[in-house]
This record gives sequence, C-alpha cells and structure tokens, in this order.
Amino acid sequence: MRTIYFKITILSLLLFCIAIVILISCKEVKEMNQDPEIEPLKQGFKASAAVGYCASLANTLFRGEDLPDNVLFQSTEFKSR
Repeated sequence: MRTIYFKITILSLLLFCIAIVILISCKEVKEMNQDPEIEPLKQGFKASAAVGYCASLANTLFRGEDLPDNVLFQSTEFKSR
C-alpha cells in the first residue's frame, strides 16, 4: 500500500511540474511571436539614404564633375574681414 501511495505522489508531482513548465513556456512563446517594431529601422534607412545621397553629391562637386539635372548649386564667395 505504501509503494502505491509513493508512486501516486511522485506521479502527481511530476505532472504538476510538467504543467508548470508548459504554462511558463506558453507565455514565452507568445512573447516571441510578437511582431517586431521595424518603424525605427525604416526611419534609419531613410535617413542614411538621404545622408549618402548628399555625400555623393558633395563628392561629385569636389571632383569637378557635372551634377545631376535635379540638383541646383549656387556658389557664393565669402569675404574675409
């Protein structure tokens, strides 16, 4: 009789532990299945594309090459005092 009680106790404890692990892992799976926030990444790509385009235009100008038709550049001379 004692061995049957001992086996039932171990079995119920094992089932309880398994249930707890399943409940905890389900919560973690829900957290991992959330959609990532990509809006900051999109904004970063837009900003770096704009900076890269400006740097390319400056490089073209420094080399003395012709700028594209959509770019207007007006040179001004600064007078030192």
